[in-house]
Amino acid sequence: MSMHVSFGVLRWVLSILKKTSSWLVDKLTRWFILPTYRHSHLTWMKRTQLGSSWSELWDGVEYDVSFPHFGYPEPRACRVAFRSLKKEVSRLEMILEVRGAGLRYQEPIQVCNLNKHAVIVTLPGIPELEPKLSKGNLRFSIEEYEFLAR
Repeated sequence: MSMHVSFGVLRWVLSILKKTSSWLVDKLTRWFILPTYRHSHLTWMKRTQLGSSWSELWDGVEYDVSFPHFGYPEPRACRVAFRSLKKEVSRLEMILEVRGAGLRYQEPIQVCNLNKHAVIVTLPGIPELEPKLSKGNLRFSIEEYEFLAR
């Protein structure tokens, strides 16, 4: 009988130690790791968010494109920002063609009154950026993109 009670007490003590250690690990994670993760994530967002790296489309007109991936909040959609630094552009029409994994996607783009303030266009027909396994090779759903004249 005394043997049965001691195993019960041992299980009870181990259960309390498990709960206490779990609580302690959670608190240590929140105190030490979470602030570092948040700082790292904010730094990454500043470096990669829409409007952080402009590329010239033609004389004075710039663009920045953001392809969604699994880390984006819902709803995930491709977004393109445009701005014109030199002069105002009354109308901008083009097609964004995205290629990857043997497929092509096209989305028409129309922007009016383009100036130094960025205009953001959402393109729901462009897929998310995700890896795909095709014939033993790792390919991405988006490998390259190009703006085409309309």
